[in-house]
Amino acid sequence: MKEYQLELFYDREKKKDELRKRRHVLVVPLDVVILVNIVAVFSIAVAFSLGVEKGKKIALQHNKKSNITLPVAESNENATMEKAVVTKEIPTRLTEKLKAKKEEEYIIQVASYLKEDIAHKEKEYLKKEGFSAQLSKKGKYIVLFVGKFLSKKEAERIKTLLKKRYGDCFIRRM
Repeated sequence: MKEYQLELFYDREKKKDELRKRRHVLVVPLDVVILVNIVAVFSIAVAFSLGVEKGKKIALQHNKKSNITLPVAESNENATMEKAVVTKEIPTRLTEKLKAKKEEEYIIQVASYLKEDIAHKEKEYLKKEGFSAQLSKKGKYIVLFVGKFLSKKEAERIKTLLKKRYGDCFIRRM
C-alpha cells in the first residue's frame, strides 16, 4: 500500500530523466512572447508611418512640377490679391485622364463566335446594312464589333437597332 501511495506523488528522478531526453525543447515565458509581439506591432506601425511620409514628399514634388495657382499680394494702396499662375510642361495625371475621357471612343460588341466562317458572314451582313463591322480574335472566340462612336448616346442609338437581331449586344469603351 505504501508503494502505491508514493506513485501518486511527484517523482523528481523521473522528471529529470524526461528533461534530459528532451534537451532541445525551448520554453518561453508568456510575458516574453507578449513583449515581442508588442515590439513587432510597434515597429510595423513606425515603418508604415515613415512610408506615408515619404509618399507625401514624393506627391509634393510631383505637384510642384504640375500647374499650380497661387495668390500673390501686390504692394499697392489697396493690397489686392491677384492670382499668379505657375505653369510647367508636365501635366498632372488628372488632366491626362480628363483629356483621355474627352477622346474616348465607344464600340458595340455584337456577338462572339467559335466558328470563323459564321463570324465573317455576320460581318458581311452588317456591312451590307451600312454598319462598320470588325472582327477580333479573343482566345478561342471571334468577337464581332460595330462602329467607333465618339459619344455614348450615339452608341446607345445604334445598339437599340442591333438589339432586334443580336439580343445580347452591349457597349464597350475602346
